[in-house]
Amino acid sequence: MKKGLTQIQKQETFIQEVKKQYCEKFNKTVQSYCNEEFQRAFLWLEVNQLPEAFTHSKTFWNWWKLTMAQKNNESIRAGKVLKPTLIEFRPYTSTLKQIKDESLIAIT
Repeated sequence: MKKGLTQIQKQETFIQEVKKQYCEKFNKTVQSYCNEEFQRAFLWLEVNQLPEAFTHSKTFWNWWKLTMAQKNNESIRAGKVLKPTLIEFRPYTSTLKQIKDESLIAIT
């Protein structure tokens, strides 16, 4: 009997598919996609007045990549690059707590 994909595997597949489709649709390289994703993460932290130490959290990057993939998927469906305001991105309270906990562990 074949087991189904885990939630994490489904999310990773979704992220990779969106990245591929977005790059093809908007004539971007994977490198530029990743660079923009990375730069927006730091900008998001700045806009929301959150510590840069959050970038030491694996949960932060997983949440960020999934959030960006969801927004970029909206761009694909709209047929144009949408520029969401960074203030609208909000992790669940439990996710934010885990990010905080992981970022403290990483810097101590």
